[in-house]
Amino acid sequence: MSNPDTMSSTNVTNTASSTGLYMGAAEAVILFIIIILLFKFADDTIRGKLLWILLPILAFVISTGLNVGSQYIVCGAINGKKALMGAISSPIAVLVGLAISSVDYCRIPVASVFAPLFTESSKNIVKRSTNSTNSKNTKRGNSCCTQEAFLTDLEDKYPLLKMFSYIFYISFSVMFGSIIGTGVATVC
Repeated sequence: MSNPDTMSSTNVTNTASSTGLYMGAAEAVILFIIIILLFKFADDTIRGKLLWILLPILAFVISTGLNVGSQYIVCGAINGKKALMGAISSPIAVLVGLAISSVDYCRIPVASVFAPLFTESSKNIVKRSTNSTNSKNTKRGNSCCTQEAFLTDLEDKYPLLKMFSYIFYISFSVMFGSIIGTGVATVC
């Protein structure tokens, strides 16, 4: 019969994976607050630069600190080199999340979920094309289908729609990056 007071390899693995999930959630919440502040106080011209420069740097710093904490929890000791190596995946994940949220087609599903909070109508949200008419309606020769709202028009009128898309994609990408990084950092 095993002794429950000793740490077996199974217990260390379970502790490391749950620690990685908690650290990823903590990092995502911190970046969530920073994104809200950027969309609230920064104007459009500087916001993009701040997102692409500030968020990866902050993700690296936050992830390094969280990796040091998770090392101490899991291993009982701190190895700065492993903490820094584990923190590399967070800024990469932030850049991937930023790249995905910069694409209009990827923001449409998130905007479709949050647009009813701002508008009364239930229009389909689409990317503006060079041809302003609906191709489905022109093929049939009538206007039978639902009305469409253009993503750029909605985001110009309601900037929070764009913010929700950035928060969604960056939060999930940071959680993946932080979990990977914590796995690297907590190898005892």
